[in-house]
Amino acid sequence: MLETSDIEVCTKALHSVEYQINESDFYFSFNDFPGISEDGQADIKYVEWYKEMLGYSHCVVYILRADQRDYALDEALFHSLFPQRADREKVIIALNFADKVEPINRLGEITEEQKINLQRKIRSIKRLFGTSQVMYYSALDEMNFNILVSKIIQVVKREVKTKVN
Repeated sequence: MLETSDIEVCTKALHSVEYQINESDFYFSFNDFPGISEDGQADIKYVEWYKEMLGYSHCVVYILRADQRDYALDEALFHSLFPQRADREKVIIALNFADKVEPINRLGEITEEQKINLQRKIRSIKRLFGTSQVMYYSALDEMNFNILVSKIIQVVKREVKTKVN
């Protein structure tokens, strides 16, 4: 299990977890990278880690906060990591905290107004980041996890098939 904190700002180390798939020769690796923009010097090291690990990756889930409004830092990093459209084919942008999008609802389910705002946000993110694979979810409520897993499987299958051919 990866550590989380209710107090600390973000991860400061690269964390990896390996899962063997059905006792086969295949593994699923999950890597949690430090976030950017906390410390300029640390960001340089983190970006080096990102670039190195991306070479090994068949699928990247790039997580943004759905309730955030300014994506300038993430947009610049994203374009430096994935400069070509082909590079972005293995990326899924996942908007977490979908339940926190305005107008906030404290009843446990997102409202139609939130869904409309999330769809607007998805269109905006697709345009800003130049990618088509954007979806929303909520880790806390486990909302749309099945959709995220399905998208990961689709991307991995496509990437593995492309590499084999």
